[in-house]
Amino acid sequence: MPLLCIDTSTSLVVAALVDASGAVTGSTSSGRAQALLELVDELLDAAGRPELTALGVGVGPGGFTGVRIGVTTARGIAEALDIPLHAINSLQAIAADVATEHPDEVVWGAIDARRGEYFVQPFRAGADGIVVALGPARAIAVADLDDLSGIVVATDGMDPRALARTALAVVAAAEDGAGDPLHVVPDYVRAPDAEPARLQLRIDPLVLDDLDALMRLEERCFPAPWSRGMYEEELVRPANNAVHLAARDDAVGGRLLGAGLASRIGDSWHIMNILVDPSAQRRGIGARLLEQLIECSSQLGGGDGWTLEVRPSNTAAIALYEAHGFLTAGMRPGYYAETGEDAFVMWRSADNPVVPA
Repeated sequence: MPLLCIDTSTSLVVAALVDASGAVTGSTSSGRAQALLELVDELLDAAGRPELTALGVGVGPGGFTGVRIGVTTARGIAEALDIPLHAINSLQAIAADVATEHPDEVVWGAIDARRGEYFVQPFRAGADGIVVALGPARAIAVADLDDLSGIVVATDGMDPRALARTALAVVAAAEDGAGDPLHVVPDYVRAPDAEPARLQLRIDPLVLDDLDALMRLEERCFPAPWSRGMYEEELVRPANNAVHLAARDDAVGGRLLGAGLASRIGDSWHIMNILVDPSAQRRGIGARLLEQLIECSSQLGGGDGWTLEVRPSNTAAIALYEAHGFLTAGMRPGYYAETGEDAFVMWRSADNPVVPA
């Protein structure tokens, strides 16, 4: 399974090649993202031009221009060769080796984000060696690195062999049919200095045919994603007891950017999940989905109102819900099994007249 891996999230431009036996047969790096194609060409020449079967690309977080060039280049190669393209979390590639050496310990991947900040994300490897994210990536001040609890692996240069090992793990875990290049997008974490591309947003029903794209979206959004079976169970609920919405970008062939699901349980509605692709967050998509969930469920009979659970650490989501009339009504201790984190229970009554500003 010849696999080409590239990453441009750090100050090093990295390319690595994995041969059919799983061994890394070559790697190279340079300090200029614009030199990526030249590096790839040299690497493939040295290996005798093997017939690639898959491609992995680091999607960041990292420098805006570098990540954009890497992802765009990878998509072009994958589409030209008609091979699967897999998104690689650059922070996971940095942290994975140390996490594997220290199972059950929290290991933070950290990439210099400039502006006096680092991009960081926590990971843990289980006894089976599988490395999982314990939370989303975020930007913190350099001075706050010392306050992180666990082992911190900070770098401004990707190890090509570490990238290849992480790419192999991602490809091995990928479901059949995964690898659509159009679904691989940069994860910038913070807004780029340049104005983001304009969206052609459309909200319409989320259906069973969206499951593959939905699972890819879920894995990008949450450290412990819902299973496919959980989503299937939600999507086949009776139409009068469920609302399932998709946010699509018609500027990119209707790509799934977000989803929202609500189910009637007893006399109230439960907001089951709202998720937005990290590359499209902070652009009002989550608010649109929440407003549509409330409106559509109201048309089916709002009952006593709406409830949901949210992590106390997810301050952006809490602010969104509060702006839409939700109040904290209690707490579920240890609700999130993967981290042991509690959950706030939030509630909005059916007669709440809140109209978001």
